[in-house]
Amino acid sequence: MLLFCIIFFGVMDAHAACRVDPGLFSNYSPPVVTLDFNQLVVAPSAQPGDVLATARGSVAQRSNLVRCNLFGGGTRGDVLAPPSALSPDIFDSGVPGVGIRLRQRASNNPRGLFIVDPYEGANNSGFSSGLLGFLRLDLPELEIIAEAVRTAESLTAGTLRGGTFSRFVTDNGDADTIFTTRLNGRVVGSTCEVSGPRNISVALPPVSITMFEAPGSTAGQTPFEIALSCNGIEDARDRVAITLDYSAAGALADRGVIANAATRDAARGIGIQVLDGAETPAPPNTPVDMRALRLGRTQSALSFAARYYQTETAPSAGQVQAMARFMIVYP
Repeated sequence: MLLFCIIFFGVMDAHAACRVDPGLFSNYSPPVVTLDFNQLVVAPSAQPGDVLATARGSVAQRSNLVRCNLFGGGTRGDVLAPPSALSPDIFDSGVPGVGIRLRQRASNNPRGLFIVDPYEGANNSGFSSGLLGFLRLDLPELEIIAEAVRTAESLTAGTLRGGTFSRFVTDNGDADTIFTTRLNGRVVGSTCEVSGPRNISVALPPVSITMFEAPGSTAGQTPFEIALSCNGIEDARDRVAITLDYSAAGALADRGVIANAATRDAARGIGIQVLDGAETPAPPNTPVDMRALRLGRTQSALSFAARYYQTETAPSAGQVQAMARFMIVYP
C-alpha cells in the first residue's frame, strides 16, 4: 500500500498592521473633533513663535476598537495642511502669518500607541509601536490640543482653514480612520493693546460747590490719555472698538456720567462725566471716537477728559470718586 502525503505551502503576509474593528455586531463612526478658536486676536507685541491662543477637544474612550495582527502594528497622525516655514511641527492655518501646532495626549495609555505630541512633518507624523500577537486595543480617552502660533511678521485677517485638518489612522494600507479634526475660528484684523499703564488715576482739581448752578453744570475738566499699540491688518470686516464700562449716575448714561463711588464724606448730587477726544460724552459700552488712532503696528493714544457734573438740584460738597474700565472689543 502506498501512502501519499501532500503538503501545501502558503506564503504568510508578514506585514504588520492594525485595523479599526469594533466587532461583529458593532459599528464605528470616526468622530470629528472641532478645535474652536472663535476670534483669534494677534496682539501687536506678539512675535513669530509666540502662542496666540489654544483650542482643546476630546475623543471618548472606546473599548476593543483596534485589532492588530500577529506582526503588530501602529497608528499615526496625518495633518492635511502643509508645514509652515517656521517649524515642521507648525502647519498652515489657511491665514498667512498664523500656524497651528497639534498635540494629542492620553491620560491612561500604557502602550503609547495613541500619543502624538506634537504632530510633525507633512502628511505623515506620529508614533508607531510594534505589538506582537493578535491583540485588541482600547482607544483611550484623548485630549486634542491645538495651538495657534504666529509664524511671520506679515499678517492677514481671515477665516481658518476649513474641512478636515488632520486624521488619526491605523497603519494598514487602507489607513482606517480613528478620528479627524477640523478648525473653527477667525483671525481678527485690527488689534490693539494698552502699551502704557493699565491703571490710570486722573486727579480732578478741588472746586467750590458754588460753581454748580443747575443740573448739567460742569467744572474742573481734566484731560488724560490712554496709550495704545495697534496692529492694523487691512480687512473691511474687522474693526477694533474701544468702549468704557462703568456704573452710570441714574438716567445719565447717555451723558457719560459715572456715579459717585466715594464711601466717606461723599458729595451729593455730583458725578464724573467722561468725554472722548472730540469732547463729546462717552456713554458706557458705546464705541468712542477713534479718528485720532493710527493703525499699523505703531504707538498711538486716545484722548479723554473727565469733569465734575451736577446730577441733582441741590448738591452738597464732599468727596467724589469714580471708576471706569477701558475695554478693547472686537465686533
